[in-house]
Amino acid sequence: MGTRLLVSVGAALVLFGGCQQSAPPPPASVTPIGSLTTQLKAEGDALAAKGDYEAAVVKYLAAVNQEPNDVTLRFALAVAFSHLDRRDEATEHFKFVASRGRAGSAEVDMAREWLARAGALDGSIPPPRQEPSVQEAATPSPSKGRLIGKLLWGGIDPRDNLVRMTVTITGGDDANREVTLRGTNFKLGWGYDFKNVPPGTYRVVGENSGTLMWDQKVTVVPAKDTVFDLTDANSLVTPKDFTPSEG
Repeated sequence: MGTRLLVSVGAALVLFGGCQQSAPPPPASVTPIGSLTTQLKAEGDALAAKGDYEAAVVKYLAAVNQEPNDVTLRFALAVAFSHLDRRDEATEHFKFVASRGRAGSAEVDMAREWLARAGALDGSIPPPRQEPSVQEAATPSPSKGRLIGKLLWGGIDPRDNLVRMTVTITGGDDANREVTLRGTNFKLGWGYDFKNVPPGTYRVVGENSGTLMWDQKVTVVPAKDTVFDLTDANSLVTPKDFTPSEG
């Protein structure tokens, strides 16, 4: 059997171990709708987290039958298939994600990388859909900058623990006071990214499930990337006092 191409559970990274692969914000995908779909997805996630991918596939397939256009469900199903070395099925659902997900989202990037390494990224896959991102200001301008940084906490690895973060930046100067940008699907262990940000001073707030973890100030410079990491060292709380919620 050929080299196995694996993607880490729930999302996130395609693993390369030896010949295996390794490779999100946000993804932007459709949130599962309906209590049954949500329950099936949660049960599949729990099984996948324990390494029971056969059982996880059953749950994910049932959820996909309920919501066939949901990119998040398709991605989870493709991940589970990849761990079972069921390449044909994994390819089918990764192709769906690559063509139906939002361009630049974590799911699309991971799916396209997996397909490329599997030799299945070809002209049959249409480009991913484009849509405005909540992390971008409305009008791009050469004078605007970009604010990016890592989200690091207590050694959390998104391959093992998928912890979603909300990061909000709010302008603090007269010229940018009306600017507020928010991303709700960033992941601990990866980072955050705000494009087309008017230059100036911003308040940067990072939250997990309603708990305030970061509240910092940073100055975004025009026409450049401003890098500002959110880590244990500049958090309002400490890993020993707070464990972020997964999901």
